[in-house]
Amino acid sequence: GELGKAEPPVIAALLQALRDPFVRDQAAAALGKLGKAEPEVIDALLQTLKRGYTEKEAGVALGKLWQKKPEEELINMLADTRSEIRTAAAYALATKKSLSLLIP
Repeated sequence: GELGKAEPPVIAALLQALRDPFVRDQAAAALGKLGKAEPEVIDALLQTLKRGYTEKEAGVALGKLWQKKPEEELINMLADTRSEIRTAAAYALATKKSLSLLIP
């Protein structure tokens, strides 16, 4: 079937896979491709990113599933002391071409 028509069990399995270090990046990428900007998906990707579990994939997925809610969190994450968190936040913002938000 099409990625955009994923059933809840598929989304649940991908959310669970975010906890597995061996498939975390692939799960984040798949969630971004699904296009399901549901709160639980956004929250799981944000938590994955905040914990530094993945750099690029969670950030890109968040960028693809863009909503207003994570925007402020992502901007704040650019000041994190961990470079992997800053990198992932930058990927998310760049995916949506939101860098204009950072310039006063």
